[in-house]
Amino acid sequence: MFITGETFIKPKKEYTYSMGCKIKGEWYCKDKVPVKIEPFEDENGFTCATVKWFSAYSGQFVLCFNNYEKTIVVESLF
Repeated sequence: MFITGETFIKPKKEYTYSMGCKIKGEWYCKDKVPVKIEPFEDENGFTCATVKWFSAYSGQFVLCFNNYEKTIVVESLF
């Protein structure tokens, strides 16, 4: 099992990430960065989250769900 979704994202756009199954847990960011994470369940009841990087600058962070991790790279806005 792993987190599915984009690895390279653009600032100020919303992206969806999923565990691809019905599992309980918590979405969080391992680092202190300008990112907003909103958990939800999709139409199949799968555990998902929307992620949005608020800064105009590029960067990187680790998106986590329980013990699973995915490194996300934020590309330049342009």
